[in-house]
Order: sequence, then C-alpha cells, then structure tokens
Amino acid sequence: MENSNFKIIKRIADIVASHYEIHVMSMFPNSRLQKVAEKRQVFHYMATRHTRASLQEIGDFSKSMGRKRVHNHASVLHSVKQVSGFMDIDATYKKEIKELENKIYKAVSLINESSKIRDVQVQSIIDTVFGEDNIEFLELVHLLIEKIYENKNKEELSHLIFLQHKMNNERIYKTSQVDSGLGMV
Repeated sequence: MENSNFKIIKRIADIVASHYEIHVMSMFPNSRLQKVAEKRQVFHYMATRHTRASLQEIGDFSKSMGRKRVHNHASVLHSVKQVSGFMDIDATYKKEIKELENKIYKAVSLINESSKIRDVQVQSIIDTVFGEDNIEFLELVHLLIEKIYENKNKEELSHLIFLQHKMNNERIYKTSQVDSGLGMV
C-alpha cells in the first residue's frame, strides 16, 4: 500500500475510533459481533470515500491493525452498502455519519496539503542539487544532510540556518566597506 494511503487510512481509523470512544484496535478483531462490525463498516465506508486506495488495500489495513487475516474487497464493499443503506432509512444515523465525515474530510485535507507542500519542497531540493556542477560541494552538502538526519534536531538546524544567514550578512557588509572605501582606517 502506498505510504500516503496508509497514513490517511490510519488517520480515518483513529477518527472513527475516537468518535465511538473505543480503541482503534477494537474495530479490527476476528469478530462478527454487531457492535464491532458496525464500527468497522463505518471505517470501511469512510476509507472508500476519502482515499484513492482500492477496496483490497482498505481490507488489507485490517491485518496491519492486528487482525489475523485481511478483509477481502467484497467485505469492504458490503460495509459500504450497509452504511449507505442505513443512511437512506435513518435520518439520525445519516446526520451522525455526515458529521463524522466532515471531521475526516478536514483531517484528510490537512494530510493531503502537507503532502503537496512536502512534494514541492523535495522537488525544489532536487532541482537545486541537480543543477550543481561542483562535485566537492555536493559531497559536502551530502555529508551535511546525513548529519542533520542523524539527530533531526530542529533547534540545531534553525541555529545553523541563522549562523549561515549571519555569515552572509557579514560578508556583504565587509564587501560593501571595501568597495566603498568607508570604514577603513
């Protein structure tokens, strides 16, 4: 399963479980009890509506949540039909599902938006590096990136960026003094 689909499906499962005030793993046991199946059906319904994952990928998610075997595509499709059918005959249930769907829509939109931003940032890095001809410089950049990823310390990275910015400003200031002849004793 594609990582972004998995992330979105996991987020949907968390929201559905939170809505029903249960632990997310309790939606995926090897059980056909109505109280378990109904919540799982809502999850399947939401996952089909808010992801591009196939029915089988959604069914496969059950195994990653501790179930001994996956739900096949027919089980997921049956869940979607069940929830849709209940919504057609029960206005209160339909309102509840629509409210839950709004929560999920907002969460999924955030995930999708952050993925788009990440993709743009990664592409910008690739474009910048791809255009560089200086191999020694690229090797140093590579070492720097490896060191940054070892710690993943945002404060240290922010400090490093600050220092680089400060050095650039000082270099510009010194260059302008030399060029203008001002500040020389």
